[in-house]
Amino acid sequence: MLTQTSTSGPQPSFTRPLIGILSGYRMPVDCSTELPAYRREAIHSASVPMTYRGLGEVLLRSAYFEARPQTVNLAVSSVLSGDLQDAMADLRTAPDEADEEGYPLPKEIALSNAKRILQRLYALWPIRFEVHPTPDGEIAVVAPGGFGRSVMVLCDSQGGALCMVNLNGKHRRARYSSADGLPDGFLREALDELKHGER
Repeated sequence: MLTQTSTSGPQPSFTRPLIGILSGYRMPVDCSTELPAYRREAIHSASVPMTYRGLGEVLLRSAYFEARPQTVNLAVSSVLSGDLQDAMADLRTAPDEADEEGYPLPKEIALSNAKRILQRLYALWPIRFEVHPTPDGEIAVVAPGGFGRSVMVLCDSQGGALCMVNLNGKHRRARYSSADGLPDGFLREALDELKHGER
């Protein structure tokens, strides 16, 4: 299971070559005065909150060597959309995986609901969601948050869904006869708690 990590303590400052590995925090970048103004602007544009390990390296390489803010934006978009593409690829191969495991094949409505919910959840929190079939013919869309923490949506073959929340051993769930309205307030709140920690 993919694990989100967080970093606490002092935030480091990097000089050239300005390549750092970031994980979930804002990094102040120490720019050399030898650099022209447009390079310094591009590098400061790379000092944004990071969620993915290694994303900082992509951004800072782009900023330093390409030296244009537009390149930084493209680097962010490429990394983030790559996680969604990977999850969508998992969804496309879910019927084959179900067949290999001997599970009932998920119906088209389960697949389409899972696709829509995955895209909407990713818009709320762009992380690498896990997607897989279940022994009951469902499609599971999972937001992983580390050991004992996850939010999972099960899309069934009747068009309904079950949302299951596990936060530090505390469980709650909500069942829906139709998945059309998801993510609703319950699911959004659970995702927000997973993202920021229990309040």
